[in-house]
Amino acid sequence: MNGERAKAFFTSSDNPVGVWVAVNEQWSGWRLSEVKPGEVVLEADGERQTLQLNVLTK
Repeated sequence: MNGERAKAFFTSSDNPVGVWVAVNEQWSGWRLSEVKPGEVVLEADGERQTLQLNVLTK
C-alpha cells in the first residue's frame, strides 16, 4: 500500500506469519522510510536499503 498511510507487509524466518509495518515504524532494527510501487525503502544506522517487492500469483 502506498500514499499517506503507507504500509508494507514483511515476513522473516523469525516471524514467518508476517506483520504490517507503517512508514516510520521499526521492523527488525530497520525503519520503513518509503513505500513505492514495486519497492520499499528501509533505513538503519545511516544505511539505506531498497527492497524490490515480490508479487506472488497462482
